[in-house]
Amino acid sequence: MKKIVSIVLVVVIVIAGFGGKKLMDKIFPQANGMIVYGEKQQVKDVLDKQAKQLKASDVYTIKISEAGGQKVMYVSQATIDGLIQKKLLMKVKEDGTTEAVVSLPPVSKGEGLLFAKKESDKINGNNGALAVKYEGNLIIGDGRAYADEFVVLENAHWSSLQETEKTMAVLKFNKNPEKLMGTFEVETQQLVNIK
Repeated sequence: MKKIVSIVLVVVIVIAGFGGKKLMDKIFPQANGMIVYGEKQQVKDVLDKQAKQLKASDVYTIKISEAGGQKVMYVSQATIDGLIQKKLLMKVKEDGTTEAVVSLPPVSKGEGLLFAKKESDKINGNNGALAVKYEGNLIIGDGRAYADEFVVLENAHWSSLQETEKTMAVLKFNKNPEKLMGTFEVETQQLVNIK
């Protein structure tokens, strides 16, 4: 058994050494992006500082509240559509693996879609209760980096929601940004693989 593992390891190293980067990326995908969360100016500073290293960037305004020890992120339909297009909205399956979400049910006027570990029919934000429809355990990227749960609202409803505004930027880099983790002065950041 040790011999087989050694042979496989040697083959992988040889493939990597002889230009098999594309094959290696398929076997062991590398992050090509990062999502940063924070105040508008914090995110702008990251964008300015990293401008030459970026292939693309998208900036979204999000809203945040805290209730019952849970941090809730509110996103508009337009924002979630952008995340779906980049294959950053992921469904957590029973076995703990994830798969990209390709669409969501329509958002009803006056009601949000809740994505969290636990089911609920309302969210108690800073400005009262909000009716929600639980739609499963979905995450942004590979985990819950910034909020415990998030709610998708129809664009006009999101605009009128009175919660704390924050900024989220999806950054696609020219090369793996892993070495940049922890170097930005933002509230939170997470590595992602952007399609």
